[in-house]
Amino acid sequence: MGERKWLKDRRPLSGTVRDGLRGPCHQFEIDATVADIYLVNSYSRHMLIGRPVVYVVIDSFSGMIAGLYVGLEGPSWNGARQALFNAFTSKAQFCALNGVSINTEDWPCHHLPHEVFADRGEMLGEAAEGLASGLSIQLGIAPPYRPDWKSMVESRFNVLNSLTGIRWLPGGLRRGKKKEASGITDSTLP
Repeated sequence: MGERKWLKDRRPLSGTVRDGLRGPCHQFEIDATVADIYLVNSYSRHMLIGRPVVYVVIDSFSGMIAGLYVGLEGPSWNGARQALFNAFTSKAQFCALNGVSINTEDWPCHHLPHEVFADRGEMLGEAAEGLASGLSIQLGIAPPYRPDWKSMVESRFNVLNSLTGIRWLPGGLRRGKKKEASGITDSTLP
């Protein structure tokens, strides 16, 4: 099976995500994924724009989505900082900018966390270190091939791609899940 697969999928788990956290807003997890949908130009549906990159910031203690950002550039510090900015600011104002009216109590996430946990690609560098020094936020970097270190945010991507029905929209990708070691997909099963 290999050590990497064993650590990711088969090792016994101990504790919970909340172990060591003081309460809401203690730790945010951030990650990016490419959405399972293709976007087209608003002037011509024949001009393909590409697949959007969705950044999600999760409060590790409560599981609440604290911030998000959708862009077309690949996973990078630029997209991560946009998502973090959204996590640190009022969601009532954010929703109003997008034509949705909510009360502040409906989405009460506009605080600075004690620490941010992210991937190496987005948070290693001088720009991300400015976040730590300027706002007094500790940065935690997950090692490669260990999504379990950011389990709250990783689980939200399943919601985005599976439960929202995005794959059934025009341009959505309809991929079947592979069965372990058999090569059979869900779409081929009776």
